Amino acid sequence: MKFGDLINCIFSIIINPSKNWKQKCLQDEFKKSSFVALLISTFSFLFTIYFFYSFIFLNESGIKSKILNIFFSISIDIIYFSLLFFSLKYLFKIFNISISNSSILIILYTTLFSFICVLLILKLFIEVFFLAIIGLYGFYVLYKALQIYLQLDSKKIIIIYIIIISLMIGYYIILQLIKHNILL
Repeated sequence: MKFGDLINCIFSIIINPSKNWKQKCLQDEFKKSSFVALLISTFSFLFTIYFFYSFIFLNESGIKSKILNIFFSISIDIIYFSLLFFSLKYLFKIFNISISNSSILIILYTTLFSFICVLLILKLFIEVFFLAIIGLYGFYVLYKALQIYLQLDSKKIIIIYIIIISLMIGYYIILQLIKHNILL
């Protein structure tokens, strides 16, 4: 699978998770290079947003503090994504769910996409804080992934769903606290 095919697959899942979690593109193992390209482009996009945010909206003086803010923001995002990936890998192993690394990455990426978009919008335009509710859509995408893509029974779905959401929120809060304490 090529990079463009992977992007189309992910966006079609995000747009209609009930229907599109059964797509053929998810049954094929996509190349590692395609997902690496996706992650690199995502973090490049985040870098650009953080760059503009730092230089336009932050009141910090000095280019050094602004670059430090960008560096820590991107580092925190990479650590967050990595923590979630390895936690999900271990969680699925505990529940004896056979799943490939690429499938974990797809589930994680599609789940976090709306969450990341909302965070970026809130960073740039705090006045539209009511749009934060859109970030909850990622939790719906996750639920449909567990239900349709992994075809888990209802008891496992609820337990795994609650654990994953707790990890997502917990890791995010902890990493943001660490970032803000380091930058103070």
